[in-house]
Amino acid sequence: MIPRAKLSTSPPRTSRARTVGRATAMLSAAALAVTGLAVAGPAQAAAPASAPVAATAPSSDGDLTKPRVLVLTDAEIDDRSTMVRFLMYASDYDVAGIIEQNSVFQQHGHSVEDWFEDEIAAYEAVWPNLVKHNPDYPTADYLRSVTKVGNEDPADLIRAPKDMQTRDTEGEQQIIKVLTDDDPRPILTTCWGGCNTLAQALWTIQTTHPKADLDRALAKIRLYVIWYQDNGGRWIEQNYPQVQIFEAYQWDDIWDYQATTGPAPDYIHDIMTADWLNENVKENHGPLGAYTPQDYISEGDTPSFMNAVNNGLQDAAYDFTLGGWGSRAALDYPYLKPNHYTDFSGVADDGDAYKQYWRWLPAAQNDFAARMDWSVAESYEDANHQPVAKQAGDLHRVAQPGDTVTLDVSASTDPDGDTLSYRFWQYADADSVEATVDLTGADTSTASFVVPDEPGTQVQVIAEVTDDGSPSLTSYRRFLVDIGHEYDPARAARPADAIDWSAPRTVAGDADVSTAGTLVRAVNLTAADDTASPTVNGVEFTAAPRSVSRWVVPGSVRAGEIANLPGGDTVTYAEGGSRAQAGAATGIAPSGLGEAYSTLLGTAFYNSADESVPSNGSIGRYAVPVSQNERANLNLTLTGLTPGTSYEVQLWSSDQRIDTMGVADNTDLTTILRDQGGDAVLQQNVANTAGAAGQYVVGRFTATSDSKVISVIGGPGAGRGDNRTALLNAYQLREVPSATDSSAIPVVATLPAIGTVEGTLSMSIADFGDGVTLSEPTSLGDRLRLTGTLPKVTVSDTRNDTQAAGSGWSVTGHASAFSSDDERFSSAYLGWKPRSAHLRDGVVLGSEVLGSLEGGPGLDAPASLLSAPADARLGSSAARADLRLEVPVDTAEGTYTSQLSVSLFPVD
Repeated sequence: MIPRAKLSTSPPRTSRARTVGRATAMLSAAALAVTGLAVAGPAQAAAPASAPVAATAPSSDGDLTKPRVLVLTDAEIDDRSTMVRFLMYASDYDVAGIIEQNSVFQQHGHSVEDWFEDEIAAYEAVWPNLVKHNPDYPTADYLRSVTKVGNEDPADLIRAPKDMQTRDTEGEQQIIKVLTDDDPRPILTTCWGGCNTLAQALWTIQTTHPKADLDRALAKIRLYVIWYQDNGGRWIEQNYPQVQIFEAYQWDDIWDYQATTGPAPDYIHDIMTADWLNENVKENHGPLGAYTPQDYISEGDTPSFMNAVNNGLQDAAYDFTLGGWGSRAALDYPYLKPNHYTDFSGVADDGDAYKQYWRWLPAAQNDFAARMDWSVAESYEDANHQPVAKQAGDLHRVAQPGDTVTLDVSASTDPDGDTLSYRFWQYADADSVEATVDLTGADTSTASFVVPDEPGTQVQVIAEVTDDGSPSLTSYRRFLVDIGHEYDPARAARPADAIDWSAPRTVAGDADVSTAGTLVRAVNLTAADDTASPTVNGVEFTAAPRSVSRWVVPGSVRAGEIANLPGGDTVTYAEGGSRAQAGAATGIAPSGLGEAYSTLLGTAFYNSADESVPSNGSIGRYAVPVSQNERANLNLTLTGLTPGTSYEVQLWSSDQRIDTMGVADNTDLTTILRDQGGDAVLQQNVANTAGAAGQYVVGRFTATSDSKVISVIGGPGAGRGDNRTALLNAYQLREVPSATDSSAIPVVATLPAIGTVEGTLSMSIADFGDGVTLSEPTSLGDRLRLTGTLPKVTVSDTRNDTQAAGSGWSVTGHASAFSSDDERFSSAYLGWKPRSAHLRDGVVLGSEVLGSLEGGPGLDAPASLLSAPADARLGSSAARADLRLEVPVDTAEGTYTSQLSVSLFPVD
């Protein structure tokens, strides 16, 4: 074991390097083996510290700030239809960029085609007419100037940004430009396809810009995604949880290809037909309308920007819960993910899960028809225009219970002199008050209501102002009335029935099975014809065979369940799509266990999904998640619980195979167990070798209702693509004693100010024995490749502020030349790719360094492994690196040795 490397923290600052061992390479005519290696790299400049930059949201006094909108499109045919509408509303928002990229549905994108050039040319042709009706329409040249090509590499659809092969695209540069500029307005960032170019831009900002730029960028983004159509959206959600994300689902069947047959009422279908489209858009409405490539309304991506339309409801572009032409959303995991919104989990208007979209369509379609009229109307007087809705007093106000609140829009006008009508209605599904308010004068220009006795809640009332022009157009005012005091929806507290998970443990023997408290039920999840009910450590696990008739068929789009589990429990799976398979696995018990325990762990329920891009490009319509971010998921519902009773639940996820889904060496698969209070992550095969065991976990909770849902989610593996399997072998539920008596003992801890206690800056390296052994060589034609892994390097910084003197730190690596008894070759042939073992916020992972045969400098020069600026230096962070040595195929036979040194430096 290498001794801990310590660094004096008093000036003058000096560094110490650690040699990770000897690198020995053995070359022969047919094979190359490298044994033992050691490494170090260049200090990366520390980013200056800065306070986060807040983005300015619209004011609530009726003078709404003009939104900024950024589009990422995969240019599918419905995107091209959506783009027609987007351009027709370009007067209402500032277009920050239009980025062409790809998605799992359009893997190569379409930037090589002329679709956008043709569409913008059609816009340019009607622009002289459009500006007669609204002078804020941008020029075609401006739109061309902000339209860029981003990442269209199919392989990057599933990669994290640090691993992407396509970098520094013009699209990425445009995104970085607008996210880091001095304009404080939030940017409604819409992903019509994938989000990987946005993810790459954020990674570049994090790793190459001052921290203030990242703070500014994250504060600006309001991300509206039409499904996660690549790994970029999920990566942003997981790595930047402060970003507000609306992951939209229920637009499907309202705005997409089922717009004329979906769950909306018939009168909605009637305004989405080919006849409506031809009459109002495609025929006799200029070249932009004629460009529309489809024969009926099918604009699956349109909802993403509709909340930015200047209709009086633009605040919904920044607060996804309010509702507007682009729908509304709610938090799906309020405690775990306080900024992740969706329209799927319990969001419905009047009990209809699609109405939050279709309720606005009559007004939105009339408005679009009027805009298309502008394309051909030679004068302002030849077309209809939106009324100008104006309110008396503030839109957002505080009132006390029992007060009478008057809502007045009588100052509204119509630019065409049309007669106005009015309608007030409570948006009860979108506000927080329980009461239904009685609106007096709801069909006049002035309405009123008595404030309910519900302090701390909010009433939302929508005022519609509609003209009698042709087509009839509507503008809005949104009144928000806070009861008692300013409404502050506090971050959700951890649910009272949240499970407290133990640390996962590796399956070892019968004693794994808990016997705490009293058994409620224990369940063995088995194949359809398997009725084995093994007894392990005195606990009998009742067989629960899967039901063939209710289990998923690959390629189907329906949800299903297994019925008749003991105690009425259920295991369900969500819609999976053509890349998901679910069923019962057999023959998966690890070796070395007793007969009964082997039987218990020999079967499991599973739901597998290959979330990578298939080589043939064949993926189903529903190849996106529905109830979780991951498609590979099951839901276990425990039933028959007694509120107030304490329970223990134990679950197993173990699979001795490493070729799950037919993917060789598909290692590192995990099962994530999640409730609303937290996660437990189980390794399905701890040793990543055939025959090895997985893990189990124990959790405790106090029931607050008669049921409890535990989501079983497949985590990513290390096989080809992005393969995930949610796997559950067995579970047991036990009733355990609740605390009957307790005494509170005060525990007082007095802590000094941060950065005042003297400490050290130190580095340690995991045990590497005699050195790092590289793999057997792989022939690449003109070269041989060997790979290995740098041991984990951990940096701990406990210095106080005086000791640190404003410095951060940097760990670098650099290798000496490889030499044998008679030969040598340059360490420039050796490269590395740093990867995180554990990084605190603000710590920066070094960039990949390619060897000279791959066009890089190699480790002949120092390269960064990880670094921290002064404001992120405290605490411990750790990193590893994947090593790759490529040498010419004619390199002389021999055993070669290099010294790879790792160095820790303080940096200003």
